[in-house]
Amino acid sequence: MTIPWCEMPLPHAFPTRSDSARGAVRGGRHLRASRRLLARALVVILGVALLGALGASSAAAFGTVDFIGQHREHEMITRVALQCGNERGRPILPPNCFQPATLDNVAGKKGSFGAVGAPDDIPMHLHQDKEYWHCDNTDYADRDVYGFRGDYAQSRARAIRILRACVEWARDMLYRGGKNKWSFPIATPNWGAIDTARTLIKGNGRADASNPGVGMFSPTCTYNGVRGLRPKCNVLESWGYVLHMAEDFYSHTNWADLQGPGRASFTNPIGLGNTEPAPFLDLTRSWVAADDVPPNFTGGCFPRKRCEGRIVHGEGPDDPGLNKDKGTINPFNGLVTDPTTPRGKIVVDRKSNMQRAVDVAVLEVRRQWRIFRLELLRTYPQNGMKMICVLTLDRAEACDDPGVLRILAERQAGLRG
Repeated sequence: MTIPWCEMPLPHAFPTRSDSARGAVRGGRHLRASRRLLARALVVILGVALLGALGASSAAAFGTVDFIGQHREHEMITRVALQCGNERGRPILPPNCFQPATLDNVAGKKGSFGAVGAPDDIPMHLHQDKEYWHCDNTDYADRDVYGFRGDYAQSRARAIRILRACVEWARDMLYRGGKNKWSFPIATPNWGAIDTARTLIKGNGRADASNPGVGMFSPTCTYNGVRGLRPKCNVLESWGYVLHMAEDFYSHTNWADLQGPGRASFTNPIGLGNTEPAPFLDLTRSWVAADDVPPNFTGGCFPRKRCEGRIVHGEGPDDPGLNKDKGTINPFNGLVTDPTTPRGKIVVDRKSNMQRAVDVAVLEVRRQWRIFRLELLRTYPQNGMKMICVLTLDRAEACDDPGVLRILAERQAGLRG
């Protein structure tokens, strides 16, 4: 879809950037903003130094940065899925999309990870990572299908348990955080997006208008696992982990891709070729049953040094793994060019495997946003629509206008474009 950045047409004018700046200087907020900017600068400097010292070895994900062969793939997928504009002549407007500054906070932009990229911020996590952030190690192969002797290195039951952990992690990040359930590396949020959304509404019933990314004195969100003073950033940080898992699933498994020429093997696994999201990634479901997982479903083992005799994720341009992580994605229409991983390069019926993974990942992100909205409305019947408004509009002051909420509610119900 060719989409220009848009502003939501509403019957009441929003405050201007100068209005926001004038309000921000009151009560010593100049000083606090300067301190926040200095802290962010120090984090960036430290991160660059650590990245050089540790090496960029996180690989188990669609790309987040714009070097080491990556092209900000997570950002591009998220932008295609959640930006406002027009699709096939149909207007896409809030609450079905995010306005530009908010989208920057969710997807990231050049020089910024965004909420969806936070799990890949290696320096911030001090080189700690979790397989369930990326749906890694869900590999399994049936010897009768692949024609090998003996047992596969990992049982199907174990592969499904790892898949369940991936889904359960995302569910906890959506709802309550799972604080006493998971190991949380440094700089990882331990709160849930829906539970934290209550802070989007102040005690007096008005919307929190911290408006990250709007105006000189309200920079974009910093995602470092510390619950900050801007509620919108806190909510988006947890939800970013949901989106990261949801996108990586399609790159790291054979759900959407197709097998290359030749017989099925560990270096050329069967592809399922699905064009719709996996039903078991619906986070409103309480359990991933074994019967929900297709018999020939597989992910890839990572890192390779632990993957002898297994279907692997792949760790380089010549490593025949399952991932379709790297390539150039058009941020307006999702068109993939120049996929660089062996599995991503495979073309069947004029469509590359990376394109197949991106297409379904875009649909998945949109589904996750629908689920998030519906769960907010269910959990907070009185304020759910206002919370959705705060999360999608750049200037949350508008969310205190009953007319704005009425328009959003009608769009949410499908009554308006």
